Amino acid sequence: MLEQLYSKIDDGDLTLVSSDKKELKCHKDILAAQSSYFEGMFEFNQGKAGQQNRVDVAVSADLLQAMLGFMYTSKVEISSDKLVDLLDMSVQFMLPKLKHSIELLLGDNLSVDNFYDTYCIAKAFECHVLKPLLFKFGNQNLLQLRQKQILVKLDLEDSTLI
Repeated sequence: MLEQLYSKIDDGDLTLVSSDKKELKCHKDILAAQSSYFEGMFEFNQGKAGQQNRVDVAVSADLLQAMLGFMYTSKVEISSDKLVDLLDMSVQFMLPKLKHSIELLLGDNLSVDNFYDTYCIAKAFECHVLKPLLFKFGNQNLLQLRQKQILVKLDLEDSTLI
């Protein structure tokens, strides 16, 4: 059902304006149902004269498009180099399902080379889904992580879990 609405997104009742001044149409009810941030915004403005049908959002159009795409299809479609920005956006706009999906994606793409960076992301964004995936990967790749001296970079508390 939401995917059908996504195909008719141009009929939306709200326009999001990105930081690069691109306009993206969407449906207020979809945003409110999936984001307590947007729900609160719309409730605050409800019944006010000139109710808000346009919202400036301080993120790029590609990130907004990825957020909207996820809200309607439950699929994360963005280049891997933008995943951290989308993760940040999921926290900012209170989108727990999007955050969860990004954490799983990051976990699926773990390697010895990106282990420490992903660990730092998990700590910075309090990624409760990603952290156990990191520890599991760490245990399975303990020798390589030791050889590359990655384990010494971890917090003492976390390094004992691997």
